[in-house]
Amino acid sequence: MRNFCNCWKAQRQPRSNLQGDGVERRGFLQFSLLSALTLAWKGPKRLFAFPTPEGVRVQMPVRSWEKVEFSYTSGQQTYPGIVVRLPRKADAANNDPGEIYAACRICPHQACLFNYEMEYRKIGDMVGVTLENPVFFCRCHMSIFDPAQKGKVIFGPANRPPWRFSVRLEKNEMIIDGVEEGVGQFGQ
Repeated sequence: MRNFCNCWKAQRQPRSNLQGDGVERRGFLQFSLLSALTLAWKGPKRLFAFPTPEGVRVQMPVRSWEKVEFSYTSGQQTYPGIVVRLPRKADAANNDPGEIYAACRICPHQACLFNYEMEYRKIGDMVGVTLENPVFFCRCHMSIFDPAQKGKVIFGPANRPPWRFSVRLEKNEMIIDGVEEGVGQFGQ
C-alpha cells in the first residue's frame, strides 16, 4: 500500500505546471457564468421588445369562408389571430376575389378565445338567432360575431367587434403587421 501512495505522489505534477500563461479555469468558468446570466436576462428583452419590421407572413385563404390561423407578437404579448376569406359581393367585378377579414381571436368581453364556426345554423339554433353565414363564436358567454359585417356583434354580452389586424397583400401572401389599439382592454 505504501508503494502505491508513493507512486501516486510521484506522478502528480505540481499545480504551477498545470496552469498555463492564459486564463485559469476558475476565472473562465466565472466569466462564462456571468456572460450566460447576462444574456439570459437581457437577450429576450432585446429580441421581443421590438416587433419584426416585416410582420407575420400568412398564406392567403383561397376559397370563400376558408380560414387561416396565425399568431402575431408585439412587444412581449402574442395574439392569436384568424383570417377569413369573405365571398365576393354579387355586384362585384368578375375578377374580384372577395375581401379578407383578419381578427384577433381574443373575445373582447372577457378574454376567452373564440372559434370560427362553419356550422353556423347549429349555433344559431342553440341561441335562437337566424344566422346567414359562418361566424366567430365564443363559448364562454355565447357571444357571436359576423365576419361578413366586420365582426359585428350578433348575440351575447360582448359590446364591440373583435380587434382587427392590419394586413398588407403581397402576391399570394398576407403580411400581418399590426393589431388594433386597445387590444386587451376587456369588457369596455
